[in-house]
Amino acid sequence: MNNNTEDNTLNTDHGLQNNLSEKGYVWHKPQPEKLAKPTYWPVVMALGITFLGLGLVTTLLISGVGFILIVLALAGWIKEIRHGD
Repeated sequence: MNNNTEDNTLNTDHGLQNNLSEKGYVWHKPQPEKLAKPTYWPVVMALGITFLGLGLVTTLLISGVGFILIVLALAGWIKEIRHGD
């Protein structure tokens, strides 16, 4: 194993940070550029999928309600993404 001081600084986080700081790199905590605003469409989608599955074991009417909820959730979610802030 090579015991150079450069190799030793790479073995610890503190040493790595010092080594990279000397080369001009600056450490920053990554931040998202923009967070999406909260929305209810994923909840509506999940409810529609649940109703669709429940309708498979009960009655077709519940599946129809689930299908309608899924379509409404998709349309609303896509509209919100396309025309969002």
